[in-house]
Amino acid sequence: MQLNKKTSIVLIFAMAYMLLAAAPAFAADDMQLNFVPPFNGQQMVQAGSNVTLQAAASNAAGYGYYVLGADQDWMIVDSGQSGNLTLNDVKPGTYIIDMYPYGLTVGIREMFNVDSSVSLNVTSNADGTCTATANARNLGCYGSEVWYAFYSFDGTNYTLMGDGYSASNTAIIPSGAKQVIVYAKDKQAPLKDEMWKTCVADVAEVSSDELEVISIS
Repeated sequence: MQLNKKTSIVLIFAMAYMLLAAAPAFAADDMQLNFVPPFNGQQMVQAGSNVTLQAAASNAAGYGYYVLGADQDWMIVDSGQSGNLTLNDVKPGTYIIDMYPYGLTVGIREMFNVDSSVSLNVTSNADGTCTATANARNLGCYGSEVWYAFYSFDGTNYTLMGDGYSASNTAIIPSGAKQVIVYAKDKQAPLKDEMWKTCVADVAEVSSDELEVISIS
């Protein structure tokens, strides 16, 4: 078998919308929580960066934040009327931010990753199937866990392996698969319409004469 590397964003995120699930039951239509400046692609920064968020909601007297860091348990930050939150010198891993306007029990959840990636290793089995093993690097929040979702592609259809996201980092891929795709995220990270921004992914292309691993992070 040969191992070759190449880049293909289209292949990696082709299945983004098929992984959508119900987001946490918080989000009112008149609330906003935005990164400043906004991300142009994946919600990913380098370690040591400073990350700023801006909250807005109709008639809000102020805003409170709950932050789960890569190396720190949930902490409460009161941003007052400004709605601004800046996280300084962020560490490798995942950050989850919940924003609540004063007096409300519903809010908005956001997240970003720091120097995060996932890689796939695919090995052939005697029965014609393959075993896919994913390994995440710098992914996940303090005290949480990384969840993985695997897909196989037979050249026509994408098939979800198992029930979707779970803590298992392995999957048995049926014979005839041409590609294996893995998505990885922190267990508590939200899924949204632009899910590809909040997950890391890897693709392995499988054929009878070669295995080609394509990594994007």
